[in-house]
This record gives sequence, C-alpha cells and structure tokens, in this order.
Amino acid sequence: MSDPVDAAIRIGRQLIAIERELVCHAPLTLQQSVTLQEIAREPRELGVLATAMGASASAMTRLVDGLEKKGLAQRERQTADRRRVTVNLTDDGISQANALEARTRSTVARAIALIPGEQRPVVAEALEILRGALCQVRDGQGPARG
Repeated sequence: MSDPVDAAIRIGRQLIAIERELVCHAPLTLQQSVTLQEIAREPRELGVLATAMGASASAMTRLVDGLEKKGLAQRERQTADRRRVTVNLTDDGISQANALEARTRSTVARAIALIPGEQRPVVAEALEILRGALCQVRDGQGPARG
C-alpha cells in the first residue's frame, strides 16, 4: 500500500496536468479557466474570490483584469459601499465556463469509469474525507506544520 501523503500529492498533480492538458484551451491560462469556473459557481466580491482561490488580492485583480480584457468577466461596484466590487461573468464568460465545466466533468467521469463499480463509492468517500481535511488545513486547523 502506498503512502497516503505521496498518493494525495500525485493525485493533485495529475488533476492539475489533466486540467491543463485536456480541459483548458487557449487563449485562457489554467488559472483563468479555474477562476472562470469559480465565478460561474457563485459571483462574489473580489477579495472573497481571492480568498476562496487561495490567491492574493493583487493576483486576483490581475486575473480578473485578464478575464475582463477577453470579455468574459465584469466588475460591478456595490451601490451601498462603492469600495466593494463584485465579479460577474458576461454571457461569453458563462458560455466559456459552462464549456470548461463540461470538459472537466467528462474527463473525470472517464477516469472514474475505469475504477471497478464496487470500488467507486469507497473512492468517492475517501476523496471527500481528503477534501474536508484539506479544507481544514487551509483554514488553519489541524496539526502544526512540521
């Protein structure tokens, strides 16, 4: 049996490679593609989006700038507090995000189909446990860094 830390790292890297090679297509970068899909799930304030994506506010600003230049996203100032900016997708952005999501789901579904049927629920449960643990670590919970 393999080391769970090594297995988790390999899975993460393989998912990134699959997303980059099979899902994302020019003219979008991997990060722009992921950000586009994240905004499609829930438009939100720029700072909240940055936190959700694990990016700095300045990096997220640059990412959104790129999406705006491509006509895929737009910023909207909130009327109650003009300092707050929500990021939304344009119609083209929604279309692009839907296509990316469909390619992602299709690609992962092809991989899941290669797992024997009786093992799929076990794999799904293990992945959900790992996802929950990673969220806790990201939120500053769990054992101290070593």
